Amino acid sequence: MAIVERANSNNNHVLIEDRQDEHRKESVDAVIKDFCKDLSANDSHVVSSEIVEISGLKQQMVSNMLGIGECLGNVRRIVGLKKFNRFMSDVLPALGISRSTGYRWLGFAEGLAPLFPNPLLRKHLMVLTDGKGIVTYSERHGKRDSSEIVLTAAAQAALASLPPLQKNTRNSAECAEWARQFIKAMNKARSRSRTRGLLMAQDQETVIRLFKRFADRHGWEAAEELCGRLDKELDKMVTRTAVSGSQFRAAIPGSQS
Repeated sequence: MAIVERANSNNNHVLIEDRQDEHRKESVDAVIKDFCKDLSANDSHVVSSEIVEISGLKQQMVSNMLGIGECLGNVRRIVGLKKFNRFMSDVLPALGISRSTGYRWLGFAEGLAPLFPNPLLRKHLMVLTDGKGIVTYSERHGKRDSSEIVLTAAAQAALASLPPLQKNTRNSAECAEWARQFIKAMNKARSRSRTRGLLMAQDQETVIRLFKRFADRHGWEAAEELCGRLDKELDKMVTRTAVSGSQFRAAIPGSQS
């Protein structure tokens, strides 16, 4: 009796999962259809093919993150940046990939090929990091520019600290070791950056605390006068830095016309 009940329970569980999968597929199809409705027949076919490819590659996630990134790049070229933003917000999450993850894989696929020409090395970096911490988008006027992909500060520091890997090497162990050393150097650079940021924040708090003590002791007029003096001192520092920089440039051969 217990065996029969267990079998019925398993059958019901499979039936529920099948219905959930069917409902999920219908939901994804509806999102894709809505997204492609204003595209030409040819563009709609290409975008749909890329979506099918992304969905298939997702089943072999680690080895095909770069492939998904390349597919996303193809979609962006076809539909344009504005509509691509909607694709990343509506269609990609329906395939089980978040918007931020998709942008990271796209950035990894497009941004690292010139910096890491060896495809085997790129694969090891992706397996070890999922692309996190290596590339980011540039910022202009305080806003992220998704059209330009750059190395993070930590990745730049790590890249500068390591000897380059041979471009055409097919030695997987050598690539894996270089990738591990790169990530280690990147983590060190990030740690140093956090330490500098922490020290700066602590120094700022010390200065503010001393300023408040000064204002409490001598009054707001004296505090305002102190701010004026500090502003003048800052102007002097900026001027000295500018003069030093111009003198340095003048000393470089060929810098003067």
